[in-house]
Amino acid sequence: MSGTEIVGFADVYAKRPEEARRLSPAAKTYLDYRHLLADNSIDAVLIATPQHLHCEHFVAALDAGKHVHQEKTMAFTVELAKKMRAAYQRAGKRTVQIGHQGLFRRNRCGCHELHEGRLGW
Repeated sequence: MSGTEIVGFADVYAKRPEEARRLSPAAKTYLDYRHLLADNSIDAVLIATPQHLHCEHFVAALDAGKHVHQEKTMAFTVELAKKMRAAYQRAGKRTVQIGHQGLFRRNRCGCHELHEGRLGW
């Protein structure tokens, strides 16, 4: 994306930051996501962690003042969703997006097949 720079990666699996460095050699790498969130030069984060950690990482990112894009599933329970909503409300003017990559691609949503007469009546 134009105007976007990858400046950091966090992963507890030590091999992944090494792999990530190949994508963006100048990026910092962290084994603890909290150190990445403490970096004031980082404006936004993409949360692509195991789903049971989404709430923890989402809340921490917003509390650290970051904009957040999080992969689906947002939350497993209403209680976790409420914690996430409260963090969003506390965060003020922060952008949040829950991603559903692939869901809106023309070749994946069924729209193309429907238009071509391969689906429906």
